Amino acid sequence: SASGDEARGLVKSCRKGATGGSFVACGPCTEESYRESFEATARKVKEDLSVCGDAALSMVNVPSPPRHHRHRATFAVRAVEGGEQAKWGKKWQIPIPADPTAWVHCGWENNECIPVDPKQAMHLSEHILGAMRGCEEFIRVGARESEDHREVLGRNLRGAAYHSTLAGEVLITLVYHETRVARDSGGRPLRDAPEDERDGRWREAARALRGALLSGGVVDELAAVNVVGRWRAKRLAEARDYAVEKFPIGGRDVVLQQPESQFSNPNGPLEVKTLQYIWDQLEALFGGSSEERRLLELYCGNGNNLIALAPLFVQAVGVEINRVLVTCCERNIEINGLQGKCTVIRSSAEQFCGVPEEAEPQRKRQKVGIPAVEAAARPAADLPRYDVVLVDPPRAGLDAVTRGVVSAARNLIYISCNPQALARDISESLSKTHEVCSFAFFDHFPYTGGHAEVVARLRL
Repeated sequence: SASGDEARGLVKSCRKGATGGSFVACGPCTEESYRESFEATARKVKEDLSVCGDAALSMVNVPSPPRHHRHRATFAVRAVEGGEQAKWGKKWQIPIPADPTAWVHCGWENNECIPVDPKQAMHLSEHILGAMRGCEEFIRVGARESEDHREVLGRNLRGAAYHSTLAGEVLITLVYHETRVARDSGGRPLRDAPEDERDGRWREAARALRGALLSGGVVDELAAVNVVGRWRAKRLAEARDYAVEKFPIGGRDVVLQQPESQFSNPNGPLEVKTLQYIWDQLEALFGGSSEERRLLELYCGNGNNLIALAPLFVQAVGVEINRVLVTCCERNIEINGLQGKCTVIRSSAEQFCGVPEEAEPQRKRQKVGIPAVEAAARPAADLPRYDVVLVDPPRAGLDAVTRGVVSAARNLIYISCNPQALARDISESLSKTHEVCSFAFFDHFPYTGGHAEVVARLRL
């Protein structure tokens, strides 16, 4: 069964339509409209980083493809009546479609739930657009022989999430109302059916959806389609519960499993450019030889950065708090043949960088299920043995404990999705110990009005 936190997070996103906000659609997504958006965001990022010194003046700006750049999207599913969107009252009282053929993908914009037309949302990847059209066609207007499958997949559907990769895979998550599918097409109450029978019927229907997407010409050149169903505290997967990504970095292919409902960078084409930029920066710094150099990454996630950069080092250590991502990172290390070089430790960055092991309350570790971290592995105890420390924190930036520890790093790579938090951490703390060598802005989130990814390189 799915982790409670994971399930609640995805259900909440589907309830509100997380693809909403300022990027429900980018209009025509023309070269001209994108250039205006990109230049405006670059100016804002440079202004935010101006407090960090002259390095902001020479910031590298890397644009995104104007179309089909977004590889993750989450939608609410809402009822329609007579071809028009149903009327409703408060935001959280929107009706779930009772008829599996009467629903539409929706997202929020300016506090209003609006339908998303797959033919108009040109910021989404072509594989996601094809999968959206395929799901609508199969569940809403499918052939009569698939009526039972449509009933099972469409009844009480509340949301749909799509995840595509550059390797040509699509992962579809269908999120349902807390009440399981009520009745089959013959009127028999499914809630009275044995649990394994209900699960088997859903898997059979999901298998039919996969087959339709792969063979119906709706999505071109798909390598794989995976379908996941989510209910309250329950998850079923038809095929796999992850998508496989492949990035060409440093002259080799980096292969990554990206788990369902977990974070991965939504802009695949620009993620390749970001990783290659960091690779080039480190290769220029060290001359391309790994020798005895060591890398430490905090907030390593599924190993995206750690595994891509590992060939430049003799040892690479990652730290991550999320149980699912730690397990996935271990698998990705094995897939890429880096077992002797890469290690991942499950811990929060603050705990990893914090007080010595013997002074840390045992009950705190037990409460969150985090294994003890050897004191010798803590950067606070022996940071100089790492030649590069890479941090990729959440939008809030670094906590005070982690800021204090990484201030001793010889070379620091700071990846930030919030330039204001990055500017704060540098201007208020890291600038006292480090020189900012470079900034690079990557437009991972086009048309969002200021969301940006920035890579900063600092040296002691």
